[in-house]
Formats: sequence, structure tokens, C-alpha cells
Amino acid sequence: MEIVIAFNEKYLIPAGVMLCSLFENNKADDIHIHALLSNKNHNPDFVQPICDIVKQYGGQLYCYDMSLLNLPLIPFDLPSQRPNISFESYYRLFISKVLPTTINKVLYLDCDIIIVDNLTQLWNEDLSSFAVGAVPDFENNNVSFTNRLGYDIEYGYFNSGILLINLKYWREHDITEHFLNCIKTNQDKLYYHDQDVLNIEFHQQKKELPIRYNFQTTFLFKEGLRRICLKFYKQIDEAVKKPCIIHFTEDKPWYSNTSNPMREYFDKYLSLTIWNGKPKLDQKESLRGKLSHLYHYIRSYNKLQYKNLYDTKYLNILRNGKK
Repeated sequence: MEIVIAFNEKYLIPAGVMLCSLFENNKADDIHIHALLSNKNHNPDFVQPICDIVKQYGGQLYCYDMSLLNLPLIPFDLPSQRPNISFESYYRLFISKVLPTTINKVLYLDCDIIIVDNLTQLWNEDLSSFAVGAVPDFENNNVSFTNRLGYDIEYGYFNSGILLINLKYWREHDITEHFLNCIKTNQDKLYYHDQDVLNIEFHQQKKELPIRYNFQTTFLFKEGLRRICLKFYKQIDEAVKKPCIIHFTEDKPWYSNTSNPMREYFDKYLSLTIWNGKPKLDQKESLRGKLSHLYHYIRSYNKLQYKNLYDTKYLNILRNGKK
């Protein structure tokens, strides 16, 4: 199984905990980790804890210094873009340029996720006719998203935190150049950065994967706060009880003030790492970040009350599952 991750020093602990959960639930698999990093702004030794985790579980780790690619100027941290997303998230757009040509399929995993089930069935999904396999975003049917990106709402909007990628397709269609052209011509539209780029390029070339393979904790929001079609509700209800990959899309579990109702999944695997017992971080956000989030939520959710996000039905399911 070929796994791709991208992170910086800020995401070192989440990356390590995620990998621990990956190996714990896929012990019978031969797993190769391809880490997209940048040694330009970081001490190259910062990745050592990741090396130790991969070695502990008998996996293989390959590191790629993305600063050697001489990437073109990419719009980042603009007032029109969502804050608190790391630049490393753009690295996934260049996977086909850095990985060996002998690898034709990879599973890209964000670092703010926890794997709680075996990934074999996901890995074996047939992608021969698709560029990517992806799960709908909790904003999948938000017409303001698709209007902003310039395509019809019927195609929806997928989340790029977990991507099954057909590298053969990417190489045959020179997808990296498409990405670069997309970034150049849509700079003022890329609120969600690389995720928007991927949706612009692949809204017609994606394979829709089951919700349980990217269970975004925002699926736990009240019905009125989810911009997702009714046809997905049954999948969401089932995935709450048996997720495969949990994606902490809001309210990250490594912060001390988190209220995320699925945070115990993170804590379980954190306890198996060298960071067990280490005090959690205090969440800090820039003033621009706070204002941007406030504006986004007010615009999208009609003056959403922050303290009352989650659907009590799902909270009860989670509580009952602990008994």
C-alpha cells in the first residue's frame, strides 16, 4: 500500500498519531510511506519521530524535499483565502512529479485524520476510469461553492483530505500543468486552496467513495449546518457507528480546548506514541483568521451560534458506543 502524506513541524504530532493509527489497523499490509516535506524552512531532523514510528511497525519511509522542485509562485494566505491551512497542502498537486513512475496508485492522507479500520477495501477500489476517488465534502451541495469555481452543482464538491489517486491518469494527462494553469487563472476564487483546484479539475473525473472513508466530524453538525444532499444521510448515520477514517475538519483534537465529540479516537492513538502524557497545545488563531471564520460562518449559516454545533442524535450514538 502506497501512502502519501505532507506536513511541517507544526503538524508533526498529528502526523505521527495518524501514522500510528494507520499501522495499528493495517498490521498485515506492506505499507510504504511517501512524505512530502520541505527542508528549506525546517531542520531536516524534525522528521525523526516519524521515521521511528514507521520503523517500529516495519514500514518503509521515503522522504521528498519539495523545496527542490522550484515551485512557481502559488497564491497563499491571501485575504480571500481560508486561513490556518498549511502551504504543504499544495504538495499533493505535484505527487506525479516526485514519486517513482513505477507507482501508479497512491492513497493521500491528511494529517488531521485517524484511521480506525482496515484500508484494504479502500485501496482495492478500481480507479481505472477516474483521476481520483474521493468522499463528498459536508458542503457537497453548497451552490455558492460550485458557482464560485465555475461548474454545475450536479457534480457536487468533494473533500481532498483523503484521496485515492490514479497516478497513471495524472501522468498521461499531464495533470500538474493543468493544476498550474488552474491556479494562475483562478487566484481570486481559491478560498479552500488546493482543494478548490482539485474540484475544478476533477469534478467530472472523480469516483465517489463511501462516507465512512472520510468521515468528516462536521458531518456531526446539525442538519441545517450541513450542505449535503439527503441521499447521503443514511451513509452518515451508518458511518457514525462504524467509521473507517475520521477526519477532524473542524475543532482539532490536539488542542486542549477542543470540544470535538470524536476526540477520544485521537487520544487513543496518541497514548501509543512518544507524545503520550505531553500537555496538549493551546489553540491560537490570528485576528485575520478569527474574522475570516466569523464572516464565513455568518454568511453560510445565518448567524450560527458557535456553542451549539452538533446534532444531539449523533452525540447520543457516540456516547452509547462507549458503553
